[in-house]
Amino acid sequence: MYTCGIDVGSRSTKVVILDEDSTVRGRGWRLTGGKPADAAHEAYNEALAAVRLSQGSIDATVATGYGRRLVGGDVEQYTAVTCHSAGIYHAFPNTRKLIDIGAVRSAAVKLNDHGQVHRFRFNDRCGAGLGRFLERLAETLEIPLEELGQLALFSRDPQEVPGICSVLAETEVLNHITRGKKPADIIRGVSEALAERVASMLRQVWTDDGEISLSGGTAKNAGMVHALEEVLGKPINIHHDSEFMGAIGAALIARETIDKKLKTGTSA
Repeated sequence: MYTCGIDVGSRSTKVVILDEDSTVRGRGWRLTGGKPADAAHEAYNEALAAVRLSQGSIDATVATGYGRRLVGGDVEQYTAVTCHSAGIYHAFPNTRKLIDIGAVRSAAVKLNDHGQVHRFRFNDRCGAGLGRFLERLAETLEIPLEELGQLALFSRDPQEVPGICSVLAETEVLNHITRGKKPADIIRGVSEALAERVASMLRQVWTDDGEISLSGGTAKNAGMVHALEEVLGKPINIHHDSEFMGAIGAALIARETIDKKLKTGTSA
């Protein structure tokens, strides 16, 4: 039995294929760009090729992300909060607080003991686009995005950056550049400001029990992870497939859908 999860995000589209043991067998990735449906189709074919399967071999597919409604075919749709929560709970069953940082929207989620969403909060309008802001920072400093977080760890003099408004933060970053401040110190200041913003959102769904896990591509940013752990005063779970967690959760939900149909005796 194979199930598929498709996560059409604002920046990138991720696809995973799980086997009957809920193990990831194939992955596909594309920049979403201006044609989300095409990106989903290409990433889907890449994942199929990785497992050497045909489309007919997939028993069920669930789509998530902002472009989930653009995925054609016999595909069920679930919200990003639901799918990221399902993926994280599968990876870290003791998770009770989930942070999902996306390019455009971020969420703080409280999970119950069964991994179900108990309550959640999205970032406010002025705090939107944390992932996209980090991308713009990398472009401004002319540093590859994948190196941004690691560089922050070498900072010795973090520069203060406003954490309330992204527009003000960008202006202050430019001011630091013109003053000749080191890129590492600017990045560290940005990381700390963004971490405070995320922590404020997480406290709205806070619970003292359980672990904290981070989902989404920002989990690969060592500087952001370090800043978050300092602000929250707790370690954060990071999975090697954090960027694919929404797609993994979608594929797990697809598997649950099949199981429910089998139990009720309806056709899958």
